[in-house]
Amino acid sequence: MAAWLGSLVRLAPPPSSAVDPAVVRPAVVVAAPRAIVTDESEQVSLARRIGRRLPAPIRIPLRARVIDFIVWRFRAQAKMDRAWQHVQWRGVRIWRDMANALRAKVATSAPPAPVFSPRSQEQIDQAMLPMPSRIAIVTTRLRDYPDPRVRLEELSGMVAGGLIDRVTLFREMIRLERQRGDDLTAATYMLRIMRWLGRDVSGDLPFVAATLRANRYAYEADAAEAMFGPADQAAERCHALLQAAWSRHQHKPDLPLAVLDDRRGTDPRRVSVIVSLYNAADKLPTLLRMLAQQTIAAQGGMEVVLVDSNSPSDERGALESFLRDHRLPVVYARSAERETIQAAWNRGIALARAPYLSFLGADEGLHPAALSRLAAELDADATVDWAMANSVVTNVDSDGIYDSDVMPYDRTGYQQDLVYLETCYLSWVGGLYRRSIHDRFGYYDESFRAAGDSEFKNRVLPHIRTRHVPEMLGVFNNYPEERTTQHLRAEVEDLRAWYLCRSHGGMRYAFANRPTDHAAALLRTAFSYRKSYCGHISSDLDLADSLSALLLERPDAPAWAPALRREMQGALTLVRRLEMTQNPGEREPDPRSHRQQVRRTLLDLRDSGSRIQALLGLPEPPFHEIFHDNRYEQHWWSWSV
Repeated sequence: MAAWLGSLVRLAPPPSSAVDPAVVRPAVVVAAPRAIVTDESEQVSLARRIGRRLPAPIRIPLRARVIDFIVWRFRAQAKMDRAWQHVQWRGVRIWRDMANALRAKVATSAPPAPVFSPRSQEQIDQAMLPMPSRIAIVTTRLRDYPDPRVRLEELSGMVAGGLIDRVTLFREMIRLERQRGDDLTAATYMLRIMRWLGRDVSGDLPFVAATLRANRYAYEADAAEAMFGPADQAAERCHALLQAAWSRHQHKPDLPLAVLDDRRGTDPRRVSVIVSLYNAADKLPTLLRMLAQQTIAAQGGMEVVLVDSNSPSDERGALESFLRDHRLPVVYARSAERETIQAAWNRGIALARAPYLSFLGADEGLHPAALSRLAAELDADATVDWAMANSVVTNVDSDGIYDSDVMPYDRTGYQQDLVYLETCYLSWVGGLYRRSIHDRFGYYDESFRAAGDSEFKNRVLPHIRTRHVPEMLGVFNNYPEERTTQHLRAEVEDLRAWYLCRSHGGMRYAFANRPTDHAAALLRTAFSYRKSYCGHISSDLDLADSLSALLLERPDAPAWAPALRREMQGALTLVRRLEMTQNPGEREPDPRSHRQQVRRTLLDLRDSGSRIQALLGLPEPPFHEIFHDNRYEQHWWSWSV
């Protein structure tokens, strides 16, 4: 508008002679102001000031037009402002309504399922700091402590949570164990790594075998060489070891006793309770009182066989003291030398007269009706060889007084082949079996010092029939002292008592005279089962792999067997990649890429589980929680502290 008015001034005719030209010239300059005017009244005032300097013929009509234009412009701008404001308000209302609708939908819908379980996500997050870096931090922090035991204690604290790249962690622990001269512990860790990786990656087998033989584990050394020697011979060598054990224990010679005190009389009994004694004089009275309270004892159907393995404590004196106040059919035997538990059990079997056998330690017990209930189960079905009830672990003080429950062994859903997945499904505390098992299938291996019960079960299991009794009848009393199974020797002996039996050759032994369908059913179960002492679902990738190899040997193998074998080998490769994320000597990966690698491996495992589910028609895909696989739940802890 100001520019337009300026143009009019320049075109206006000169004023009358009464007007001084000096006054008119500056008016031309004033006619084109560049001031920024934003208010309507200011623009009207400006137009009036400019109009006063114009000639009258132009000023009067122009002033009215300019004022009308200014008023119209501002009113139009006000309408536009109000319209835009309305649009903005409407937009705000739309977005607000959309946000409220989204909130309502989120509030009423289930939260999205997490990609990984909390246990898996924890391992993924820990992978941001690779294992070599974590070990280096401990080494640097303890550089002023030359004793390797200090570092071993720190590294042992990482074992429970460090499930990724465990091989690197245990490799460092092996180095420290050898540095302090404990070759047996180092060899035990080496065996773990071989089991986890499925082979001897680092060439440790000669050292392991020599160390085992030097520590009186000759049979375990044979098992290690069979399992982790040449891969093309492993199945045949493992099967041959199991067949040799079967033949070796068919008969047991009667050995002389240093003491034999038989107070049973001549009455026939239904149940013989065999008890191995060593340093058990203080616990024996509690055990005998418990046995005297058995309902079958009140009926005259029970005898007690006590086998003292040359114990330094006075078990016989404790027995004499008990018998002064109680009547109980007992035979007491003592060997001239200390013997293993399995040797004592074999002596007890030779002394037993009853058709049914129960085996207890001095720290174990039974419900008062246990033996009657179990014997009735065997009486009812002559084809059943072993009756097994549930049991509970309790803490007791040094006098055997109850303190608290620890955990149950709940065998609900029992199937006999579950014993190959979790050995505690068939046990002795709360169990009763026929004496004729030994006449038909052999005796206990006396070379074991801790795991002989597991070996015996796996040796005779293909030939017997078992049954579950759904009642809580057995009790383990946890006294404050250390138990035999809480020692490194238990893991070493489990190599031939447990892991050998679960190998390809072991499954060949187990299913030699059984239908292929039974092996296929156990394979399906291996992807989803519950341990008797756990509430969550576990898997057993290693046993499933052994069974998939077995099925390929059968002429009547299922059509899906070859495809499943390929999937199992792929799944094992992925799991072993988690066990050892980098080869020795390789450059340590970038933390973020290492974490991404672990995450990708877990996703690939999940995809593999989906394919296996489709092949086998499983109700749920396996490997949803790979860290509940048996390899992470058995023999994973540290023996270094």
